[in-house]
Amino acid sequence: MTIAWLLFVAGGIYGLGFLGEDPTGPWLHDLHGGRFAGGYSMLSMASWAMLVWPLLWLALGVYTVHQWMPSQAAAARQRATGWRVSGAMVAAVAWFVIARSGVMLGAELVVWLALTSLLVGSIHQLNLYTARTRVERAITDGMIGLFTGWAVIYAATNTSIWLQSLGLNLLWIPGAVWAVLTIVVVVWGTAMMAMTERGRITIALGLTWGLVAILVPRLVGSMHSVWVAIVAAMGLFVVLLATENRRYRINHAEHRATLGHAVDDV
Repeated sequence: MTIAWLLFVAGGIYGLGFLGEDPTGPWLHDLHGGRFAGGYSMLSMASWAMLVWPLLWLALGVYTVHQWMPSQAAAARQRATGWRVSGAMVAAVAWFVIARSGVMLGAELVVWLALTSLLVGSIHQLNLYTARTRVERAITDGMIGLFTGWAVIYAATNTSIWLQSLGLNLLWIPGAVWAVLTIVVVVWGTAMMAMTERGRITIALGLTWGLVAILVPRLVGSMHSVWVAIVAAMGLFVVLLATENRRYRINHAEHRATLGHAVDDV
């Protein structure tokens, strides 16, 4: 886990362009004719969306340090999720290398989908092995959840970029329609994950960051679509509301149980 995290940070610094000029350009959103810029496809994100990576470095750094604690030495949930999160971090490094190389043959999409699958699997394992303390829940579930929420929405962005780079027009349906349908599916799936356990708010926040970064370029960018912006705005509202509703129901049930009242199944 520690080695994977160090690679994750180093690969991110290189991939985002913090090391300065190279033949393809200094920043990720400047690469290959703006392939990762906000105006490339209907689900492309504004360049400031990449600010999530330093936050992920910090969050997963805290998660990694937490694994060294004596209390986690025999934690089944760490054994079940550690290799998955490590694999996801290494996959992120591989994606950065592919993205900067310009060899866009679908490999970058496969890598990102594999990364997302590993993180979704981690959330499933966290549901099977629930947290024993609030600290454990905040550091393990919270940090993995943030990465997962971001991964799911950025997987959709990567898919949109790949299709746009190939110039595909699937079933002759307009790109805006496909974008709307994709957002609906992503929001539905993410809401289901966010409503597990006590309500995983960090999953919702990771998704929300990506949706806002998609929404803004659709309103003011060259790849304009009011409908995609509206659906993205509705999606972030729905996933946050669903998550908070779950958290309220759990807290309410616990309060009633403390008072000795009957508790509904939540």
